[in-house]
Amino acid sequence: MRTKPRLATSSFTRSSPRSSPGRLQPDDSLFALGVIDSLAMVKTIPCCEEPYEIEIPDEELIRENFDTVCAIADLIERLCADK
Repeated sequence: MRTKPRLATSSFTRSSPRSSPGRLQPDDSLFALGVIDSLAMVKTIPCCEEPYEIEIPDEELIRENFDTVCAIADLIERLCADK
């Protein structure tokens, strides 16, 4: 069984070298806090696509979809539902 997107994305941000353990909330801006930047966002794409066997369309590769743990999880859940 695949991991739920919210659990997977929170695990990703906890493992980020820029995040402070225990301080990141699901609705915190990952960009504003410096947890991720545009390069890290690109590196995040395979982490979102591969476990869920989805492909993130180019039009979905926008900052808003990767700004928070909730936004990433919502994107994954939406694309999984569209499969």
